Amino acid sequence: MLPSFDWQLILITAALANIDGQFSYFEEYKIKKTFKHFFNADLQVLACESVSKVNVKDITWSILISEFNAVTTVPDRIQLLTFLFEVACTDGSLADEELSFIHQLSTTFKVEELQFLHLLDKYKMWNKTFRSKEMEKLNHSIETAQESEKLRALTILGLTFNVDENQIKRRYRELVKKHHPDAHPNLTSSELIFHKKQLFKINKAYEVLLK
Repeated sequence: MLPSFDWQLILITAALANIDGQFSYFEEYKIKKTFKHFFNADLQVLACESVSKVNVKDITWSILISEFNAVTTVPDRIQLLTFLFEVACTDGSLADEELSFIHQLSTTFKVEELQFLHLLDKYKMWNKTFRSKEMEKLNHSIETAQESEKLRALTILGLTFNVDENQIKRRYRELVKKHHPDAHPNLTSSELIFHKKQLFKINKAYEVLLK
């Protein structure tokens, strides 16, 4: 009897092997070769036989995904993706369909995009179109986040997008002077807390805008 994680791995491997609608002798050879690195000698034969007998149409993906996410950690999921790359790349190539399947799984199993791309780099199996699109989306997400951070910083300092560095510095000095405790010697404890919070926000906004 195979452990739960190993059985889930077999089901997913079977799905990968059947992407083109058939389970060929060459795909079986690839999997057997790869299984030697992931299963001990006692389980290799059972694992290989199990893959060849799986009917992919019978896999209930929602249950498999739910169970897998419940019992695994991030390193387990990276191990799964590593295994699938090993299987897919045994013949020295990585088909678009195989790459798409592995990438979809990485998303479903909540593996971060950068971790997936690092794994793709590791195997040096480049799909330039795929990588270009994914990096473009990633860069866009980063740029969007940076723009949002910049907008919040400008709002805190009461500035607009067309300001230059000197205007930012001048406004920063004005606000620091306005909220510095030394400028308000008779503050109550609650007022002191308010001004300290304002100073913290002002300093963080200033750092963002001068990066």
